[in-house]
Amino acid sequence: LSGLLFPGLFQWVNTRTYTLFYHLRHFSGGAQKVSPYILLLTMDNDFEKKYNTPAQEREKMAEVFNNVQTIGAKTILVDIIYRQRNAASGEDDSFVQSTRDAGIIFYPFHVTQNPSAGEDFPEFIQEKAVWFITGTGKGEPYIVDAGIAPFPDFCRAAEGLGGITFFPESDGIIHRIPLVYSYKEHFIPSL
Repeated sequence: LSGLLFPGLFQWVNTRTYTLFYHLRHFSGGAQKVSPYILLLTMDNDFEKKYNTPAQEREKMAEVFNNVQTIGAKTILVDIIYRQRNAASGEDDSFVQSTRDAGIIFYPFHVTQNPSAGEDFPEFIQEKAVWFITGTGKGEPYIVDAGIAPFPDFCRAAEGLGGITFFPESDGIIHRIPLVYSYKEHFIPSL
């Protein structure tokens, strides 16, 4: 009866329970330990101020990739979608070449459940990102129909590609992140 009187009540209780669980886990156990082998490199507004350079400048990113690899990085995951070539300069060529030379860089592409918000994944995306596996596990992965990818040279130079899209719950908070997305009859890994 309460479901009829208050539609969405159970979903609200569910999302609030998730939030409460994470708050209690943090307060009861303190900060969670993070592997010493993981480096989070944030190139944000503070980076721009300190180094007097735009954080997304592609030549700077190529330099960062080379430096991080020099100190022993085994994998570099990028969270910026470089949708188009930078026509203003030839910096994309050095960026693509540093990606290819590194052999450890993974670029994201946006996946969507709305075909009109993206495009069908071209073959160069499917070669680097689509897993041709079948699953017999429980549950259903998020089904995606289209996406927005980096420009082709980046995709071809990358070691691999993965989807980045988070679906917020009704309260606007992202409680869950899918590990894989279902695309046609295949799977796409999440970054």
